[in-house]
Amino acid sequence: MVWAIDCGDLPLALRIGAYVVRHNLIMPDNFGRTAATVLTEEICNPY
Repeated sequence: MVWAIDCGDLPLALRIGAYVVRHNLIMPDNFGRTAATVLTEEICNPY
């Protein structure tokens, strides 16, 4: 999900993000945030 955002492929990031949030998948510890928060913040932060 994050790599898709970093590559600028937002449609793919949103598809993966929807899956992650829908299935309550947990982000790795180094993110320290929920998947929904990571998705929102990473998309909203400019490059």
